[in-house]
Amino acid sequence: MQLHLGVVEIPYAVNVPSHARRVAVRMRKGGKPQRFSAAPSGGETTGDIATILEAKYHIMEIFWEEHQDASIKAFEEALLGALENIALGAPSVGDALAQGAGVVETLFHQFISEQQMDGLQPGVPTKAALAGISHRLLHPYAKSNPARPSFRDTGLYMDSFKAWVTT
Repeated sequence: MQLHLGVVEIPYAVNVPSHARRVAVRMRKGGKPQRFSAAPSGGETTGDIATILEAKYHIMEIFWEEHQDASIKAFEEALLGALENIALGAPSVGDALAQGAGVVETLFHQFISEQQMDGLQPGVPTKAALAGISHRLLHPYAKSNPARPSFRDTGLYMDSFKAWVTT
C-alpha cells in the first residue's frame, strides 16, 4: 500500500487553456534562468500553487515528517475497527483506508490552521501572513487586517488537500 498526498486541481480564478498560458522565466541566485509555462495572472490552479509551495517550503513533506506517527495510528485504528466488526459478525462500516485518509486530511488542516509550520522552514511565517494579506476579505491588503496562518490566504489550497491510498 502507498499513501499519496496531493491536491484536487481547482482554478483559483478562471481555467486557462494551455494555448493562453504565458512563458515565464525564473532566476535563482547564481543559477541558470528557468523557463516554464505559467498561467496568466489570476489563472493559477491549486495544482500550480501546490507545486510552487512544495518547491519553496516543502509543506507536505514537513507535514508528513511531523505527523507520520499520528497518520499511521489513524490507519491502524481504522483497520482494527474494521477487523473487529468482521470478527463480531457485524458489517464493516465504510472503507477503513478512506477513514484513515480522512484523518490525515484533518491533521493537514490543523497543521495549517494552527500554524504548526512556523519556524520549521526559513521564511515561515510568511511576510504576507504576518501582514494579514487575505483575499477572503473585502480589502485584502488593508493594514488593519489581523495576521493569518501562512498558506491559508483564500483557504482553497488547504481545502483541496487530499490523502488517498493505492494498493
